[in-house]
Amino acid sequence: LQCRPFACPFGHTCGLREGTRTCVARPGRCTLSPATRFVTFDGLAGAALATGTYVVASVCDARDPAWFRLLGDVRDAGQQPAVVALHLFTPHGLVTVRRDGRVWLNGVPTALPVELPGPLTVTEARGTLRLGRIPGFLVELGAAGVAVEVPAAARATLCGLCGDYDGAAGNDLRGPGGAGTSDARALAEGWRAPDFSQ
Repeated sequence: LQCRPFACPFGHTCGLREGTRTCVARPGRCTLSPATRFVTFDGLAGAALATGTYVVASVCDARDPAWFRLLGDVRDAGQQPAVVALHLFTPHGLVTVRRDGRVWLNGVPTALPVELPGPLTVTEARGTLRLGRIPGFLVELGAAGVAVEVPAAARATLCGLCGDYDGAAGNDLRGPGGAGTSDARALAEGWRAPDFSQ
């Protein structure tokens, strides 16, 4: 037996697959690392993202009490694109967080940590901003990108670049309104936020 250092890539965790330890995508977890790729809740991987603002994840039915809409703002950061800000819309308002640690609540600068109605918390630890909403809902924004975790109760209620979280990666190439797209690049283009993108 020989041991070697081992680390899983962003958005994955060490687990067992067919009796072998390997890196596996976390269930209910979507990751965006714009310079390299994105991985949907159901495991579909896509290519790097162009600059722009994207609908990362949303509860499709705006009348659902658990409704939210998460947008990711991808900009050039040095040599490569990065998520520089997130905009989280909830029935209680809008929270904007930037990678540099600045936070706004309904357009008003707010100091960390923040606890908001809904309940929603925004904290920072070791350079990573964390937005927590309901048990099982967590968004992390850090140097590696964005990770979104949703509870099992959100299965098949979601839409956006992260997919619908129904357990089937094969249908994650659906754009707004359920229209099919040809590939991951077309999917990303379809999920540009029309109220933010030019």
